[in-house]
Amino acid sequence: MKKLTVMISVCLMTLMMSSVQARDTRHMYSLADALGNSNAKVKIGGDIKFYFGEKSHSNVIKQFGEYQSNKKTNAFNKSDKVACEWAFLSAMLSFQDRARSLGANAVINIKSYYKKNTVSSATEYECGAGGIIAGVTFRGDFVKLGNRTSSYTSPSSSSSSSSSTSNLTYSDKTKQAQLRLQSLGYNAGGADGFYGNRSRNAVRQFQTDKSINTTGELDEETLALLGVKQKSTEPSQIKSNQTNTTQVKQGSEIEEPANTGKVITKGTTIKVIDNTFVFAAHDSLSEMTATLNKGTSVTVLQKLGDWSLIQSGDIEGYVYTEDLGF
Repeated sequence: MKKLTVMISVCLMTLMMSSVQARDTRHMYSLADALGNSNAKVKIGGDIKFYFGEKSHSNVIKQFGEYQSNKKTNAFNKSDKVACEWAFLSAMLSFQDRARSLGANAVINIKSYYKKNTVSSATEYECGAGGIIAGVTFRGDFVKLGNRTSSYTSPSSSSSSSSSTSNLTYSDKTKQAQLRLQSLGYNAGGADGFYGNRSRNAVRQFQTDKSINTTGELDEETLALLGVKQKSTEPSQIKSNQTNTTQVKQGSEIEEPANTGKVITKGTTIKVIDNTFVFAAHDSLSEMTATLNKGTSVTVLQKLGDWSLIQSGDIEGYVYTEDLGF
């Protein structure tokens, strides 16, 4: 009888342990809480920045690839949230160490990937908790960002910015401003000529940095500081005065905009009319390889719409065509 009682007790304990181990409760917990607790504040340094979901960041100037961190922690005698925050911290420290070893200064597009379930959020992360073990998995892109960081895009802003641009009006002025913001390290959400929430957030940050009225709008003062040329000529006037406008002809000939009538051919040397960045490709998200000061002489090798391939001494790359005066 005694042996039977012992066997029954062992079986019951085994069943209880199996039940505890089998529990895998999925939770969505606050990133602010996880990053704001005392342990995270002490152990996570300020040299590596973490950007979850679609949180805005400055221009990527170098990419190192996507990496994953899968971390588990002892959950025994801990609340699920506490155990998950320990697992979260372990994963972030793993990301931090890897970023430092790669020479990255940020991890962007961080997503929860617990048991291969992708969750992208700027405010929450997913964690699986059981009676003994709690775990998280994250994936993120390791990059080097420019010096300026644009403003945080809230989930509500992200949601509204993802709506169709059919409700917005295209503007060449907006596209020029977006290109300029991107080149200066502000995330304007691309350069499509439509003024959405990301562009507005980037403008607000630019205005704040320049200590001017933070309107979030492309007013005259903001456009002037961005170096965007405002055209006052109406389309009908442009059509009747084509000799006074910049024109791109077929082939490699480019008409100079100084109303001289002179045609600049491929290989002509001119001076940069404004300080500008040189990019590795005709894309504002590509690596910035150099800067050119106003007045620097460059040789135009090719014109590609908004971009021009130039050479100046040992420097060769792409600049915004408008900075050449075209």
